Amino acid sequence: MAEVNNNIGRYIYINDELENRAFQFPNNRIAVSSYSVPYFLKKFFLHHTFRLGYLYLFLIMILQFIPGLTPIGQFTTLGPLLVVLVITFVFQMFTTFQQQRHLDREVNGKTVTILKGSNFVDCKAYKLKPGDIIRVTNNEVVPADMILLATSDEENISMVEYYESDGETKFSTKNPLEFTSNLKEPRSLAELEAKISCSGTGVKPAQFKGQIHHDRVAEPVGYTNLVLKSSKLSNTKWVYGVVIFTGKDTLVPHGIKSKKTKLGRVERMTNHNFFMLLSLAIILAAISTVIFKIQVDNGAWYLFDFSAAYIGILFLTSLILYSGVICVTLYITIDFVKMFNLMFINNDLDGSRLFPKSAALVDELGQVAYIFSDKTGTLTQNQMIFKKCTIAGQISTMEECVEEMSALESGDSSGQMIFGNGEVQGGGSEPAKKLDDRYTEKLDFFMALLTCHTVSTEQDDSGDRFYKGSSMDELAIIRAAKEAGLTLNRRSSNYVNVTLMGNPHDFQIVEIIGFTSSRRRMSVIVRNPVTKQSILYMKGADEEIFMRLAPRQKHADSTISHLEVFGKEGFRTLCVGQRQLSEDMMFRWVNEYRAARSSNDLGAMQSLEVEMEQSLTLLGATAIEDRLQPGVPETIHTLRSAGIKIWVLTGDKLLTAMNVGSACQLIDEESMEILVLAENTEVECVATLNEFLGVANQRKLEGKKDIALVFSGANLEYLVASQSTKLQFLKLAERCRVAIGFRLSPQQKSFVVDLVKSNTQKVTLAIGDGANDIGMIENAHIGVGIIGQEGIHAARTSDYSISEFRLLERLLLFHGRNSYQRVTSLIMYIINKSVVLAMIQFWFAIYHRYSATTVFDPTTIAMYSFLFTLFPAIALGIFNRSTGSDQISKFPELYQDGQKLEQYNLLSFIINLGWAFYQSVCIFFIPVFMTRLGDIYSNGMTIDYYYQGVLIFTCMVITVNVKVMVETLTYTYLTACALIFSVASYFVWTLMASGFGLHITDFYKYELLAALYQSASFYLIIVLVVVVALTPEIVYKYVNRSYYPKKEDIAQELSKKTK
Repeated sequence: MAEVNNNIGRYIYINDELENRAFQFPNNRIAVSSYSVPYFLKKFFLHHTFRLGYLYLFLIMILQFIPGLTPIGQFTTLGPLLVVLVITFVFQMFTTFQQQRHLDREVNGKTVTILKGSNFVDCKAYKLKPGDIIRVTNNEVVPADMILLATSDEENISMVEYYESDGETKFSTKNPLEFTSNLKEPRSLAELEAKISCSGTGVKPAQFKGQIHHDRVAEPVGYTNLVLKSSKLSNTKWVYGVVIFTGKDTLVPHGIKSKKTKLGRVERMTNHNFFMLLSLAIILAAISTVIFKIQVDNGAWYLFDFSAAYIGILFLTSLILYSGVICVTLYITIDFVKMFNLMFINNDLDGSRLFPKSAALVDELGQVAYIFSDKTGTLTQNQMIFKKCTIAGQISTMEECVEEMSALESGDSSGQMIFGNGEVQGGGSEPAKKLDDRYTEKLDFFMALLTCHTVSTEQDDSGDRFYKGSSMDELAIIRAAKEAGLTLNRRSSNYVNVTLMGNPHDFQIVEIIGFTSSRRRMSVIVRNPVTKQSILYMKGADEEIFMRLAPRQKHADSTISHLEVFGKEGFRTLCVGQRQLSEDMMFRWVNEYRAARSSNDLGAMQSLEVEMEQSLTLLGATAIEDRLQPGVPETIHTLRSAGIKIWVLTGDKLLTAMNVGSACQLIDEESMEILVLAENTEVECVATLNEFLGVANQRKLEGKKDIALVFSGANLEYLVASQSTKLQFLKLAERCRVAIGFRLSPQQKSFVVDLVKSNTQKVTLAIGDGANDIGMIENAHIGVGIIGQEGIHAARTSDYSISEFRLLERLLLFHGRNSYQRVTSLIMYIINKSVVLAMIQFWFAIYHRYSATTVFDPTTIAMYSFLFTLFPAIALGIFNRSTGSDQISKFPELYQDGQKLEQYNLLSFIINLGWAFYQSVCIFFIPVFMTRLGDIYSNGMTIDYYYQGVLIFTCMVITVNVKVMVETLTYTYLTACALIFSVASYFVWTLMASGFGLHITDFYKYELLAALYQSASFYLIIVLVVVVALTPEIVYKYVNRSYYPKKEDIAQELSKKTK
């Protein structure tokens, strides 16, 4: 049996499941914590705790179970509330199950290849255990932490691709264990008997250490042999590895990150309005209690003992009576309607169905005031084309580079190798010849580009070589170099094989200093295979290169002017430099750098990088074109016309960002005041900020709002250094219709979004396509991911996903606006019908000495919201639409209604309450005045409270159902069916409640219903109530539409005329 040594983190026995079983290693299932049952229950109840209506109804439910306190029965709140919560729970469980199934299928259910016996077979990823040998093929994601045993590469190396925490893609080379590197066949792997002792869980990957024990020999295992879960194999046909960490034990956490719950602005306002409704219920209960006491004091004071306890009981009884002011089905109806609106989005927009999304924010899509957009891959196609370059102060097109390099290759220097001093070495005893300086400079330039990159080479089934890499810029450069006759053949961790002037050569890679979003540059130290000269090549952002140049660069000024030309043309630019290194200096530096890296001394690494990356010789710069996606200018124009402020946040330089802004119609130098914050010091930045703020205020006074703000990442650090400058920056930003941030890191993008979101009351939306956009996507109120060249990382973590930027117009202006209008109309309607019910109870109290007695059957009250008025409300929230899809580009200004909350604000809420008060008066007093108590109806029975109660309730059900037709803008047969079904269900219920003569309830006696339904006055009163209650609101809407039309009304009329 396995023996445990406490000094070792863990033992793994290769090909020995029985021995490994003793350690009880976890399987490889990733815990999707958001969807575990305990977490789901916690999240479900916590989310509904924020819904204040449920808290209020829960309190009422408790009060109803106090004996003698409730006037409307003990189950009128509990029954519907439980049904609603159960339905909501089941609905959300179903939605969650759909999301979990998708994630399980994507992660845990992925098929992997595992060694069983002497053959590789397929199995599910979650079944992997430490000790299993697996095979990973090219471009496949590694399913668990593993130690490399063998690789298809002849030199026993492999490349893996992984993501840094900032979203940047990195490449790393890995090596198999020396002992197992020759085990290329499954049979030899099956016969492998060895034990691995290594670091335990929780160790940092870079500090991972261990040993492999075989044949009484122990060999070291280290980080270079370790491949982490979720890495992707690159540039290698296959590798074999033994699994060492699985599931929750993996060295880098890979559980699905649970999203924080985002509460929409409409739902927050609904919570605030519930305070007003609760206040209304308390006021009504207090009035009933006070008036009842006054009446008793003036008449029957001797019948009651008005102690404080009795007054409190009477108040609580009245509060229960008026509890219907908050509808128990409000939230479930909202959720149901939002789900249908999400279905409309998924069925309409390309890319939106690939990842299950939440419907909670569909109404927020109709209120967006700020859009924060990435540039590359979001506005542009992320398909780079090498167009031009500047070398030694001269601009060359790609075609000119091809011609010059072709001429060099066909000349008599063919077959020769370049020295660092511009000489070529001939074959045999031929003497070195001096090349033309122009050719030498071009060769140096392209040599830097061919070695300083992360591109790997691969071959397809036909043997043709193609390039693969995470940087589209680097791919464009390598392809361009190939056209010029300088071909990248192969890249490994130790060398780069390139073809120069017709002959292949191996350049040794001594060390690499990788690119990061904060460094914005990459460096590589290579050794020339003939001269043995060590050279540092660097490429990166122009300011990063220029600040590291040696003094007196003769081509610096011309290169700067060329960069300005490239920027104005909208090209992405990279500068290139080199530095000749002495052998002593190079060896010392490499040893110190590797020592600092192995000890994870970041400070020492940064100091050494500064030491190495200086005194550069400028070689030139590249100009790469990244074309806009189709429809981007038109989409941005429409979104701006809709009143949405658009911020483009990019890592590109100023001129490139400005040119793209002009190309996509974001900025216009002729009609806009463009304010550029790109100062060198904090003092200058703050002074310029104050100056620009004065300019913006002046233009606002003049009524000119077309201002564009352009700011750099460096200046952003100055602007947020203090609270005062931060607020000034926000004031300036609010005055501007558009903004462009350039040279921003992913963290700065996320910070900008959070800054605006936290300090304004506006809805923000962030859109991007890459892993480096995830921060700002998660920080915004709404995150939209584009499925593009950089993969699906942004789409997976976003709230909504689309395939192209142009679809954002339809997502917001059509689906977003419709969802906002539907949800707010639904909420206003439900509040209206709930207040009508509560107020009728209050009016009845006048006739019953405010004694907290109900005029309605308690069970029927529960069915009022749950059945008799539910389906027309759902139809209103699903099918109502004010404008068609063909009008969104014609009338984008209509979108501003949602930004300003014109349909759902305090004023509209109060007006809605006013209509509810008036309609409750009509519904109650018209039947009461037209049917006097004590009158005899046709079958000889006397008109009593039961008769009036049934008549009033019938008028209320029909009136609030017909009111849906008043609120509806788009009529469908389903809307009519919902109305008919609701009214019919009420009449069927009354017959069922009567028991057809069995006298189940006092309210719905069979004789009473027979007298009512056979009476012409019954139907006359209903018609009269509906007409009187709803006509003023119809007239009000007509007058507003005819004499004070809104933009929406005008657009509807114009659309009618064009049809």
